[in-house]
Amino acid sequence: MPQSNCAKPELDLQELNCNEPQRLAHVTNGQELERIFQQNMRIRPMALVMGKAVEDRPLTTLLYSIAPEMLEMLLLRFGDLGSGPEEHRARFFATCLAQDTTETMFDFDLLSVNSPLTSIDSGWMMQLIDIWFSIHPFSVLISKTLLLQGIKDEVYDQALLAILLSEAMATLATHVPESNRPSLLVESVALAEWSMSQVCALAVNVLDISTAQTLLLLGWHHLHRSQARRATSYIQLAAQIINDLRSRLSTSQNTAPYRIKINGLQVIDVEHEVLHNMDSVTSSLRLWMLMQTEDGHSAAQKLADIPASFPPVDEFSSRMTVLDIASGHVSTIRAQATVARLLWPLSQLTATLGHVYILAHLYQNTTGPHDKIPSQTRHLHQLRQLAGNGLDKESLCSRIRLCLRDALHTMQEARPSSSLESIVRATYLTVMIHMLFPHGPFESWTLNEDVLGDFLTEAGSLFDTISSFTRDHPLLKAEAAGCFSTAAEIFALGLGVSVRAMQYISSRQLTGSETERDLITGSSARLAELLTQMHQTAKSEIIMQTRRIESILHELEGITLDNDIICMRRYYGIETRGQHLTGESILQLDSWNDHDLTLCSGFPLPPESWGK
Repeated sequence: MPQSNCAKPELDLQELNCNEPQRLAHVTNGQELERIFQQNMRIRPMALVMGKAVEDRPLTTLLYSIAPEMLEMLLLRFGDLGSGPEEHRARFFATCLAQDTTETMFDFDLLSVNSPLTSIDSGWMMQLIDIWFSIHPFSVLISKTLLLQGIKDEVYDQALLAILLSEAMATLATHVPESNRPSLLVESVALAEWSMSQVCALAVNVLDISTAQTLLLLGWHHLHRSQARRATSYIQLAAQIINDLRSRLSTSQNTAPYRIKINGLQVIDVEHEVLHNMDSVTSSLRLWMLMQTEDGHSAAQKLADIPASFPPVDEFSSRMTVLDIASGHVSTIRAQATVARLLWPLSQLTATLGHVYILAHLYQNTTGPHDKIPSQTRHLHQLRQLAGNGLDKESLCSRIRLCLRDALHTMQEARPSSSLESIVRATYLTVMIHMLFPHGPFESWTLNEDVLGDFLTEAGSLFDTISSFTRDHPLLKAEAAGCFSTAAEIFALGLGVSVRAMQYISSRQLTGSETERDLITGSSARLAELLTQMHQTAKSEIIMQTRRIESILHELEGITLDNDIICMRRYYGIETRGQHLTGESILQLDSWNDHDLTLCSGFPLPPESWGK
């Protein structure tokens, strides 16, 4: 892409820091990265999400875990309802940050050396490129056709190619005999360091897509190696460049260089999609990072204003995919499609959860006019308008619920339900249920008919969504393991929130007013049906594979039946007289008949069943 010295937008909403100085031509990327690194040295992880050790995660697993971790942090941070007995576990980024002892951005000489690319023959290079597009979660950030065309025309970005090949070699080293690993790893390190030296030598005002792509890949390279502060610095600088590129492309589409076509498709359209994808990924990563740091509150205020630019819904609406197919570059198309399908729900969820997280802190925020807002982003603008309105906690939660309800309605009208939309739907329903109970189980508050009715409806919809996902997409676990694991973690979080809401409602049967007890008794049939759904969902394969199944079963066991009172052993430690049926024994039943299901409900049996 041609370079430009266009002016920077007056308000740069993509930057993490409010006091970003003007980027000057004589400043290099390396100097800017060092400045950002030193500025970020004060960032500390939240004590709430600390752990002892960092997991060694595959490249894709880390990206897939972002949305579930953000949902869990939102539920844990606000209100007692979202906190299960075993959910205060380590977060990857927070743990990396706590263990990061690096004091400088670079630990090697950035002076340029001979390119290691010269020793790689073209055949081996093409194989490594195919490996990268087959395994890397950032394959949606680079057009394979444009990359290969650039290599053919010898106009490619060598720093970008070097880090791409480095990551491919590092992955390949885990799948070859041990005798071959050292040479691959040495070459991988050499390529990565050379890529850093090349991109760091560029002036900071040199704006092109390949530089931003290189910085993002280097950020992921360091994040995967648990170097949190270096990763944050690369991703932050990439976000600044992406923001400037968006402004430039929006005003330059009609100039001659932007009308180039490859196989009938305009290059500018493909590059627009690349930028949207990069914007989504950087926003997701930075929101995920900020929610785990102590200075997340001040930085989050700017994140509320990040423009929503969602990627294509799936590979079929992706111009990158269309161009690859038209150009015959289809050897890795299936792997790329798997990543592309996940990017849309990831960007939807992280943007929405980020806004809800910020609103829960009642951050002040200003919004500009937005007359023509795409339907899929309308709820984000509605959420932004809530900030600064002086709403109390209960009113704010109610308004957030309305925004998410509208988003679900829009989603349902827009297109038939898919496996990916099931993940988004389950997340929104989980937050909606959580926001029904803003006061926590021990605060003075009266359960009313509206809250109980909404809980029954929304929890029922959640379990129907989980059930339909596992029924309608039986091959997803084999074909898209990362998507399946994301769904599993989110579904388990939703089930856990619903179980704790049921415990909360049950506690009102024991300690609430006469009106509350009558209300619960009047809804006993629907509550019994819902509790049965909880037990069935807990036994489903997708939930049983998750790390939090033990805490869910423990909480289900806490709901016990004793004649006509539901006893909350977990909250009150009350010993009951007579026989009671626990969640643990319910889950051990081999088969259930109508009478068993009534017992499973945890609610009083009808009089005609007494003594049976």
